[in-house]
Amino acid sequence: MWRELTAFPAALQRRRIESIDVLRCVSVLYIVAFWHLGNYISNASYQNAITTHLTVGALALFFLISGYMVSPAKKVSGLESGGTFRFLAERFIRIYPPYLVASIFFLILNLESIGVFIRSVFLISMFAKPAPMTLWFITALIICYCTVPVLAKFRRDTILYVFVCFSFMVSGYLYNFATGRLDVRLLIYFPSFAAGVFMAGRVLSTGAALPIAVGVGTLAALVLSTRSDFTELETDLRATPFALFFASLVFAVTVTRVRAVKFATLFRYVAYASFFMYLGHRIVFLVVKYIYFPEAPAMQIVYMLAAVVFLIFPLSFAAQCGYDNVVGVLNARRCRT
Repeated sequence: MWRELTAFPAALQRRRIESIDVLRCVSVLYIVAFWHLGNYISNASYQNAITTHLTVGALALFFLISGYMVSPAKKVSGLESGGTFRFLAERFIRIYPPYLVASIFFLILNLESIGVFIRSVFLISMFAKPAPMTLWFITALIICYCTVPVLAKFRRDTILYVFVCFSFMVSGYLYNFATGRLDVRLLIYFPSFAAGVFMAGRVLSTGAALPIAVGVGTLAALVLSTRSDFTELETDLRATPFALFFASLVFAVTVTRVRAVKFATLFRYVAYASFFMYLGHRIVFLVVKYIYFPEAPAMQIVYMLAAVVFLIFPLSFAAQCGYDNVVGVLNARRCRT
């Protein structure tokens, strides 16, 4: 039993897509070690139009990769043969228990109110805002996973697939119009998730036509998004096209162009730990800041970055390994009974 719980998880032992590991690694480090780290530095001046657009792009990339990785052909065939409940149950077990633990810590540390906590643990906070700080991403991702059985069924027909996605979006718009309670970030990032599901069912072209077309779309979307106040861009629906085109461009170029990756093992480990890094980084930041915090802003940056390298990453890696092993042991026992 102990050997099974402390073994290296199969997810790290099997062959991985190195280019996707690079994208996950860079995205999570941007959010954890820059965007959110700035919240804990005195007089930090890091938010501007460029960094805010990059944040939207990084989050969109997370959604797109999640859609891509959760819906390869073999999983889709399982859904089409009646494995919808099993698929959703597996996703729920992988994500919800760590999310619940993180939510409890957020409540204890006063990062969210009891009302937000209750709505978030019942996964309705995106439909009855406000959603929890930071953890809204996980809530939105779980909701997106619930759409995969439908998306997977129609993705072979491009026109029909676009119509289905458009129907989801319109439903969200109408709900928000009627109630005003929807967290619009769900609408901003759902198209990126759907794009990932769509790409997973196709062989991406290695030619220049696709990057050029998506690049033009990104520039056009950037013009639209810059008409919004950058301080409100993260919750402005005008960011939706930019999120979709930017994430699609970065993903398509990286996956089709990047082959050999230097320091692939490091990227793989950080990418593997990224889920727990996202869940727990604010908790660690608050704890280390409570224990000790330098007065000089420069030293604050060094101190917090050290927390990322020496605490957040190793703790997240260990937590992900341990949790994967626990789930693996429980699944093995269930199969034997």
